[in-house]
Amino acid sequence: KTFLGSVRPGGTDWVSLGAFAADYPLTNNGPYLLPGTPPLHIYRNPPGFTQDGASFYPDIDTFPGLESGDSPVYAALDLMVAHVSANGPTARKAVVVFSDAVDNDPNCASEQTCRNATVVAANLASVRVFTIGLSTSPGVKVEALADLANRTGGTFLLAPDASSLIPIYGSTPFETSLFGLR
Repeated sequence: KTFLGSVRPGGTDWVSLGAFAADYPLTNNGPYLLPGTPPLHIYRNPPGFTQDGASFYPDIDTFPGLESGDSPVYAALDLMVAHVSANGPTARKAVVVFSDAVDNDPNCASEQTCRNATVVAANLASVRVFTIGLSTSPGVKVEALADLANRTGGTFLLAPDASSLIPIYGSTPFETSLFGLR
């Protein structure tokens, strides 16, 4: 919410909000609880960008009840990149993804292969990927998150919790962003 609150009407920044999850039959990770079609739900009707980041607060308030399902990180990230590339209202485009980078999508035979494809897609679309891992999440794949950010011109951040990132949010150098939350 702190980051979204910094995107205000009348400024130059635009934001869109997305969340990802899926329900793969061979796992035991609970049902897919997001509205819409997996692996990515983009909030707003129609999905798009706004200069009023606080308008997403009600959506974010529902996230604790949605913590279930599987994690198609790379498939969702590819969709986020395409969304930002096609719909972002400014020339500078970025995706900010909060994730542990654990991908259990059965269509992703190798996380490295899927990550490579995501990097290629982001670079072709000129979309930088900023990755944020919270060390309170078990199993954060620091190397994967850092690799994704570094190879797309973004930045990787690791923090003990989301509130530790508050001082950084005001200085993040991008105008168009999409959040992926797992």
